[in-house]
Amino acid sequence: MDKVIPAGDPFVITVNAEGELPEIGSVSIYTKETGSVEFELIKYPAQSCVYTADIAPINEQAERAVYLGDDTVGPNEVTPTPRPFLKEISVTITSPTYTKIEPKTEANGNVRAIKGARLLFTMISSKPLSSLKVSSKTKDFTIPEVNTSDNVTWTMEVDAQQSFSYQVDMADENGLAAASTANYQVSVMRDRPPVIRISKPVGGSELAAVSQMPLRFKVNDDIGIDSVSVKYSIISASSTEEFQDIDYANAKTLFEEHGIDNKTYEFDGLWDNNKISLKTGDTINFWIEASDRSPEGHRQQSSDRQIMIISAQEYRNKLLEQLSNNVEKVDDPIVDLKDSARRLDKDD
Repeated sequence: MDKVIPAGDPFVITVNAEGELPEIGSVSIYTKETGSVEFELIKYPAQSCVYTADIAPINEQAERAVYLGDDTVGPNEVTPTPRPFLKEISVTITSPTYTKIEPKTEANGNVRAIKGARLLFTMISSKPLSSLKVSSKTKDFTIPEVNTSDNVTWTMEVDAQQSFSYQVDMADENGLAAASTANYQVSVMRDRPPVIRISKPVGGSELAAVSQMPLRFKVNDDIGIDSVSVKYSIISASSTEEFQDIDYANAKTLFEEHGIDNKTYEFDGLWDNNKISLKTGDTINFWIEASDRSPEGHRQQSSDRQIMIISAQEYRNKLLEQLSNNVEKVDDPIVDLKDSARRLDKDD
């Protein structure tokens, strides 16, 4: 007869018999919860001396008796054995030093971690096991060895270089496997380059050689910004080429800041042509560069902004025109107010 009966699972009782044998017999299962329940014991195949009975699940201690012809075996005590299961799984995430992220433990087998993090998996089973196996479900990813000192707590370490799926299978000391396979996902995030947004100037600009304009930009990074710089390249007015490539390799620096150590950096200041030697007809192309703390040295460069250098007289005329336009916009509401006041006087 079966020696190990899994709790909560249907099971089969097998009986070997000799002598003159009837076609069928019965098995009686008694529990406090259900009382006595009879199950048919059937010879299979018909010419055999082997009988089987399909028994409904039991979850508590029971008494079993087998009846075959005039013979009775039992009653015998039957204690169902619980299948093992993963009682607890946790992952301690130690991020790379440069991220300055404190180690943390997630009470879940599904975790997200930055690339290069060390992942310590701790799995605690409901009972001592004969084996626990962690298998990769991701192609070309190998799961490292699982270790235990007491057959209950199992650990493994993974260097998080890529995302992967894995499953946990186990069997107890009686050979009973878990009722189901536990499946989990580790998502590894790559450290992304900084993101740069220039809000002023919006597009191309015209300035005199000794003038200024507002410059405003913002840099964001998922881990931390290390440095920010404002770079520029000048295409001389004396250049004879109709189209000239920007010389990024020999760009000059108008402003730079290092050791920022923050996820966000904002600049709200002035572009000052007085710091640059310029002449009318020159063209300035400028851009923002930013780097993060990653060992890979992520560096991001914004799109270019262009400044055309015009004469001082042209620049004065441009400012006067802008001032005149602004005054006209202010005059219109004043005229409307005067008209409204006149109408009110007439009404009185």
